[in-house]
Amino acid sequence: MRTSEPRKGQRCLWGDIQCVEKLANGVWTVSTASHGGIKLDRKHNAKVPEYIRQIGGWYEEDCEWAIPFVLFRDELQHLHKYDYDEAIQCFRSWFPNQYEMWSGEIIPPGVSVIKDEYTFYQNHQNDWIVISAIGQGNDEVAVTATRGGSRHPGTKRMETVVPKTVYDKRGRFGMVLGKEYLVPNFSAKKKNNANNGQTRTKQNEKNHNQCCSERGK
Repeated sequence: MRTSEPRKGQRCLWGDIQCVEKLANGVWTVSTASHGGIKLDRKHNAKVPEYIRQIGGWYEEDCEWAIPFVLFRDELQHLHKYDYDEAIQCFRSWFPNQYEMWSGEIIPPGVSVIKDEYTFYQNHQNDWIVISAIGQGNDEVAVTATRGGSRHPGTKRMETVVPKTVYDKRGRFGMVLGKEYLVPNFSAKKKNNANNGQTRTKQNEKNHNQCCSERGK
């Protein structure tokens, strides 16, 4: 857009603007048919720390809205629905690294879902984490797990069965398989299977060469 002020009918990140409401000088809320958010003019957006500043001054309505609502509290607190505590909570929960940089605080466990999830996977990067599950209808659940919960193509996967009562108690970010549910000698089995495959290949080559030799006689 050529100007900082959004106007109805103009194109923005979320589509054609249908509604525009001025919240304060240089701060607007906009909405489209599918989404919406906060628009800051150049002056206000320049005041947002670079590590969390959004290009063009567009802050979507799901999470990013909290950034201008926290940073420009004095200009927005007159709004009937303004809730600084809610904005802080959203900022802290969804942008933990940026919040800690801005505030100088260390977010404790249980406050930021993003930080808690990161911590979970860091703590269990060498453990088997369930990435999919299918109920068996017999109080058991068939699960597939990978090291650290990786979903990258080619990642080694383990398939096993756990009691439904155990699976139902899984944590917020997933289930870490206990030793009692790990497939015994899983790595060894994989290695043996690979070796067996190589042995079969060599045997097939030997049989093929022998057959060709006999035909040539």
